[in-house]
Amino acid sequence: MEVSLFRQSSSSNLQFHRVAAGVALVCAFTAITSARAQNSASAPRLRQFTSVAIAPDGQHLAWIGPDSPRGETIAVELAANGGKGAPVAVALPGADRGSMSELAWSADSRQLLIRATTSSGTPALYVAAATGGPARRVATVTGSVHDARFSPDASRIAVLYSSPSEEANGPTQATPRDTGAMDTHIDRQHLAIVDVATGKLKVISKPDVYVYEYDWSP
Repeated sequence: MEVSLFRQSSSSNLQFHRVAAGVALVCAFTAITSARAQNSASAPRLRQFTSVAIAPDGQHLAWIGPDSPRGETIAVELAANGGKGAPVAVALPGADRGSMSELAWSADSRQLLIRATTSSGTPALYVAAATGGPARRVATVTGSVHDARFSPDASRIAVLYSSPSEEANGPTQATPRDTGAMDTHIDRQHLAIVDVATGKLKVISKPDVYVYEYDWSP
């Protein structure tokens, strides 16, 4: 009889310990979940920036990123170096929302060149003053442009340019015949100059020469 009672007591104790351990695990899990929720709520929101550009004189900084801590809208932000004043979003009249993708300063640090798109994908070049205010659309380009850079006197903008037929890659679009090894894609791009005053684009490299790198002479 005593043996039987001893067995029942051991079984009850074991069951009690199991219940207690289960309660402890639940409490620990609840505490961890609560701590994670608090940390997530108090942690700063991740903000991503691209195309950071420092003016040659070091007095201004520009970048592409969220225009507010919540990061709801992507914009070109302009700020004075040294934290003097809050960053200011540069307005791009007529540009597609969030389409800005490239920044470049003029040599005198007075103007900021911005590459974006307009009319649902058409490349456009904008110029903004370092002092702020809306940017001015300098040119709209049929085709594709990238690596835009000011001339030393900021009167012209050089770009790597591909015409619509050269950039076409769709199955129903006309495109030049590939040459060389199979599955080798050649970027057919040329060096072109855009006049800042008129917005006119002129290709200056030879038709059979494809350009991938360039720079202005001082």
